[in-house]
Amino acid sequence: MQFANIDQELELARTRGAVRDIVIPPCPELLVALQREVQGGDPDPAGIAQIASQDVAMAAALIRYANSPLFARSRPAGTVGEAIAMLGVKQTVGVLTGFFTRAAIRVNSALLEHFWETSTRRSLAMAYIARHMYGMDFEVAQTCGLFCHVGIPVMLQGVKGYAGTLAEALARQDRSFTATENAAHKTDHAVVGALVAKTWKLPPVVTAAVRLHHDFDIFPVPSIPAEVRNLVAMSLLAEHLVALHEGTRESQEWAQFGASCMAHLHIDQAELQVWADALHPVFENVV
Repeated sequence: MQFANIDQELELARTRGAVRDIVIPPCPELLVALQREVQGGDPDPAGIAQIASQDVAMAAALIRYANSPLFARSRPAGTVGEAIAMLGVKQTVGVLTGFFTRAAIRVNSALLEHFWETSTRRSLAMAYIARHMYGMDFEVAQTCGLFCHVGIPVMLQGVKGYAGTLAEALARQDRSFTATENAAHKTDHAVVGALVAKTWKLPPVVTAAVRLHHDFDIFPVPSIPAEVRNLVAMSLLAEHLVALHEGTRESQEWAQFGASCMAHLHIDQAELQVWADALHPVFENVV
């Protein structure tokens, strides 16, 4: 898959492909308002606070995040405004995007009981990794981590028989998750997740990284932007760090491609272990 072909592939999939009958959830109105607020380049914290304060649970989540062990503030935030001041606009936008996404895409499946907890941990891990990499935008990384697997619940809601495919894909070790999806449905959660990202007008690099996050042969391909390649490598590292914390088995992809992702990012095993230790209290705080 070439970067230049992604938009064309997604458009064809949406109009004539296997996903044409899947209902892609519309971008939540408050997220549209948030995107509008930050598009000008000089977002007003008061405007963002007004958006965040429209939902009590959302405001509480923002304050809880600002007071999490990730930041270790000497004085806790007590209001939405204080939380935004502590986090900064970019970090606040990432947290609110996660809240809007969880509210818009419901997960009602025993197979995905902890889907949003895992997704939140993945997004936090990617933001953490981005902060340790030169030139990476942590907000973009955080958003990418949140949306990597968002196609799974969308397919679960809109594709007949996908629940059985999901159970099979989670259990099989002889072929990849996406190969099992494509064998049954002629599409996969990477395509559907990228369609969600594109429909919601997320940054193009996020859409591309979500589409390619299982394609680990892209690292030497110069036509794919370096930021996209880095996000794909970071996504597998984040997935591994979350799996270590949650006590799930090592994935087939980590066993096969973990070393190449670490080499691409110039990360060694010792540094990965330091990250795992640092992220433990952050992951524990995810509810």
